[in-house]
Amino acid sequence: MNVLYSGVDFSLPGNGGSECVNYLSWQQRLIETLLFTALSIIEVRISLKFLSKVEVNSRKEFKWNNPLLAASCLVFGIEIGYKLSSMQLLWIFNPCHMVNIMQIILLLLPQSRFSHALFRLHANILNAPTLALLFPVTNTRILPLETFNYYVQHILLPFTAMSLMTVGPYSMEPLPDLSWVWLAMGSMRIYHFWVLQPIALYTQVNLNNILCPAVSDPFAGRWYRIAANTHQTAFMILHSKALVLLSRRLSSNRNHND
Repeated sequence: MNVLYSGVDFSLPGNGGSECVNYLSWQQRLIETLLFTALSIIEVRISLKFLSKVEVNSRKEFKWNNPLLAASCLVFGIEIGYKLSSMQLLWIFNPCHMVNIMQIILLLLPQSRFSHALFRLHANILNAPTLALLFPVTNTRILPLETFNYYVQHILLPFTAMSLMTVGPYSMEPLPDLSWVWLAMGSMRIYHFWVLQPIALYTQVNLNNILCPAVSDPFAGRWYRIAANTHQTAFMILHSKALVLLSRRLSSNRNHND
């Protein structure tokens, strides 16, 4: 267990500790957990009812697969190395690392309905690396080139996704289709409140700021989690549809050049 979180420095703002755990009362945490759990169940049930089907484009060859797989594994492996050397492996549960793992799986898997469904689900949570670039939290990264690897990873994630769409065989749902983004939102709420929150409360490690706000959070305060769920609902939809439009534009330009 020492390798998981014994190296976490709770004196650094946003890392965790008793003050972070007590940032919100247990009553408020309970009410918010029940509220957003109910919301997530509704989102998942509705999305599954209207979930659009995926089509497998097995004939399309993806020449960038191996280079992207090598780059993704290298960057993720370096990140694991940093976490192991600093005894902070628990941070690997943060959503951006989960997206990294999903992309490695996608690059390893043969095409199937499952892989295409996994791609769409992962594409709709790519707001996570975008947020990490807009509001970087690097005050806890003190090892050599650790901050550099942070930016490389969070730039590589959207680049890999766009490559899989524009050069590779995958595609996102039609522009008016909200079923996949609602599924992603419901899944992420469940992941935060029923996976990250229990682990964070037990270890006092502030996983993805579920215990207290990040130092760069402009909505820091008692209601920061409600604010985050509100603005991220809107941002996930806008981000998802922006990816659809961007991938179409890039694919169109590529086909025109070919």
